Amino acid sequence: TDIVDQERAADGGREIAIGQRPGVFDDAGDRHRRRERLVADAVDLVRDVLARYGRLGGSQFAAAISYRALFSLVPLATFVATILAQVLSSSSVDRQDLVSAIADQLDLSRQGAARLDTLITSVPSPWSLAGLFALGLALWGATGVMSSMQKTLAVVFDDGVSRSLVRGRLVS
Repeated sequence: TDIVDQERAADGGREIAIGQRPGVFDDAGDRHRRRERLVADAVDLVRDVLARYGRLGGSQFAAAISYRALFSLVPLATFVATILAQVLSSSSVDRQDLVSAIADQLDLSRQGAARLDTLITSVPSPWSLAGLFALGLALWGATGVMSSMQKTLAVVFDDGVSRSLVRGRLVS
């Protein structure tokens, strides 16, 4: 009765049953029912997401994005390698340190290390025709990945409304 009297005093004299207060349960049954409802809602959400994923062809979109991402890595790696080689070719000490570190890690012979050094010095400048071509391919690949993601998001959230090819590439 002390708790009921304290509750009356806190609520201006009106008696409140313990189960009616927000956040307070009258028994373990209420907690169990709420937990069951939470689990049922989570299961319904997962079921709805999987149904929509299948209906919209989510695996096709995932494959398209993965394909574009995979093939955009090669030109990007080529361009980064040309920049790295250009930086290393300007300083023979740094280049020799890198060649020695790689040769030690890969357990290369002296002849293998010499070939690696020759390879690094023979990489063309990033601003050569080959470097600019690699940069162009890297940018095209990156915008292709973003374009695929934009199309996927348009189908999922905007009922398939997407941008034109040119505008899509410029925005991405």
